[in-house]
Amino acid sequence: MCKVVNMSGLAGRMIAVSAATALVSIVLPAGHAPAVADDGDSGPERGPEVTSSDYPEGHVAGGTIGDTGSFTFSANGVEDAAAYYYGINTGACTTELEPSVQGGDATLEFTPTNDGPHTIKARTVDSQGRSSQCETVYTFMVAPLSHPFALFEFNESEGASAADTLDSGATLEREEPLTWTRGRVGERQRLEGAAVRFDGHGEPLMTREPVIDTEQDFSVSVWARLDGKDRDRKAVAQGEPGNAFELGYRSSSGLDNWVMEVPVRNASGSLDSIQVISTEPAQEGVWTHLLGTVDQSEGTAALYVDGVEQADAGSLPSAAAAQGPLVVGAQGAGDQTAGAWSGAVDDLRIWDRRVYDDGTDDRGDPYTLASDPSLQGRWMLDETEGSVAADSSDRGLDGLLDGDPDPVWGGEMNDGTFSDAAAFSGVERITVGEPVVRTDRSFSVAAWARPDDTGNAASVVSQRDASGTGMRLGMAPVDGRMRWVVSIQDGDTVTTAYSEGAPLQGDWEHVAGVYDYARGELMIYVDGVERGAVELERSVHAETPFVIGGVFEDSDEGAWNGGVDDVHVYQGVLSKMDIGAVQFGSLPS
Repeated sequence: MCKVVNMSGLAGRMIAVSAATALVSIVLPAGHAPAVADDGDSGPERGPEVTSSDYPEGHVAGGTIGDTGSFTFSANGVEDAAAYYYGINTGACTTELEPSVQGGDATLEFTPTNDGPHTIKARTVDSQGRSSQCETVYTFMVAPLSHPFALFEFNESEGASAADTLDSGATLEREEPLTWTRGRVGERQRLEGAAVRFDGHGEPLMTREPVIDTEQDFSVSVWARLDGKDRDRKAVAQGEPGNAFELGYRSSSGLDNWVMEVPVRNASGSLDSIQVISTEPAQEGVWTHLLGTVDQSEGTAALYVDGVEQADAGSLPSAAAAQGPLVVGAQGAGDQTAGAWSGAVDDLRIWDRRVYDDGTDDRGDPYTLASDPSLQGRWMLDETEGSVAADSSDRGLDGLLDGDPDPVWGGEMNDGTFSDAAAFSGVERITVGEPVVRTDRSFSVAAWARPDDTGNAASVVSQRDASGTGMRLGMAPVDGRMRWVVSIQDGDTVTTAYSEGAPLQGDWEHVAGVYDYARGELMIYVDGVERGAVELERSVHAETPFVIGGVFEDSDEGAWNGGVDDVHVYQGVLSKMDIGAVQFGSLPS
C-alpha cells in the first residue's frame, strides 16, 4: 500500500464546448468578437435559445457547486447562425461558441463555483458577421454547498435503524437496539441532536445494498468521536477487507492517526488499496469531522480533518469497486466484520462528486461542514429568585450562583432587548460544574454585557484552569486603554483579539468571541460587527468549570461588576449572520 494525502481544489471555472463530435476548450475571456452591426435591421433580431436539463431555467435549483452541467445553444430561428457569443454572470458577450453547421446547436459545459442565481447573456452572429444584441437569454439557480445525495442524520433517538433523510431509500439497520447519545449536530428547532454510540464489540449498522460507487467520483463525511485507541477502528466503510473504502482510526503499523482507505487496481490490474493518513495524531473523546474525497478523472484523493486538508499528496491508481453494504461502526458484514468502532458517529453524508474546495476556507464544503455551530449551553439569566441559573439547551447544564440571589435577580433590565438580566457587583458569579465547550476546537461564546466599572479587567464568561490556561471573554487593558477582549491562554502564552473601541460604562453591548480552528483565527465581535482578529494556529482545551461573571469558580479575580444577559456557547463557528441572530435572542438558522 502507498500513503496518499491531499487533493488540489477546483481551479476556478471550468468551461468546455462541444459541437457534433468535436470538443473545443475555451479560455475565458475570449478575444475580439464581431460587434453588433451599425444597421440594426440587417443583423439577427434575436439571440440564441438556451436549454439545460442539468440546471433548469428559473428559480428551482439544479446541481450544486462543482457539478458540471450542459447548456445547449440553438439558433432560435436564425438559419445562418455562424457563432454564439456569451457571458455568464457578466454584462459582456465575448466568449465564442461555434456550431458544427450554420444554424446548428452548440453545447456549453459549465461548472459553477458559487451557489445562487446565475445569468447567461448571449448574442448570435450570422454568416456575414452581423450580431444581435447582447441580452439575457437564460437564468438558473445553483444549489448551496454541502448538497449530498444521501444523509444519515441519526436523529431517530430510538430503535435499531437510521434512515437516509434524502431520497436514496437506504436504511442503516441491525438486529440489536442501538445505543443513542447526544450528537455533535442536530435539528435546531428541538435543540438536541442524537448520535449512535458503539462499544467497540457489538454489531454495526449496515444497509442492504452498496451506497457508494467507488469507481466514480465520490465524497463521504462523518462526525466521529473516538473513545478507544487500542486497535484499528472503522467509523464508516463499504467493501471487504483489502478492497474497501473506509474512514476511521489506525493504530497498527506504528500509527495513531485518522485514515481514509480507497480501493484501487494496481498496474497489473489486481485489487489493492491506498491509505490517506492524517498529519497529526487522532484525539480521543473529541468530536472530529472527517471528510474523504476522491476525483477519479484527476486521479486524486484527499482527507480533511476538522476542515483542514492534510499535508501529503500522491497519484490515485485506477478505481476499483467496493462491493457490499455500507457499514457504520465497523467494516465488512457477518463473520468478516472487523475494526468495531468505539465511540459515537453522527451526521453521515455521501456525495456522488468531489466536494468543492476553492482553497479559501470560507467557501468550500470542508470548511462549511466542519464549522457548523452546535449549541452547547444557553443561560438566559431571567430568574427571579434562587441560586440556580437554568440552561435552556438540551444539555441541562444549570449554573449555581455563588452570592446573595436578591441583588443578582433584583429586577435588572437589558435595555437592548428589554429582557430580564443578572446584576453582578464584583463578588458574585455563576458556575457550571463542568466544561461547557472544547476550547481546542472551533467555538463561539456570546453575551450581552453592561460594565459598571471600566477601570479594571473583568470577565463576562470564562473557562480557565488555576494557571489561567483556557478561554475568557470580557474586557482588559490593551496598550493602556480598556478594550473588549476574547483571549486564549496556553501556559505563559496569551493570544488576544480586542476591539479598537472601549467598553461604554453603563451601556449594554453585545459581545462575542469566536475561535475558528480551520482558519487559525480568533475574533471579537461587538454589537454584531467584527472589531478585531488575530492569528491563532492552535488552541488548548481547559477541562475546567465554566463561569459567568468571573474567571474562576473559587476566586473574585476578574469578577464582573455590572449586568450580564443571555449567554450563548457553541461548538463551531458563528458567522456574522449567526451572531446577529444570537444578539436578539434567536438560535442560528
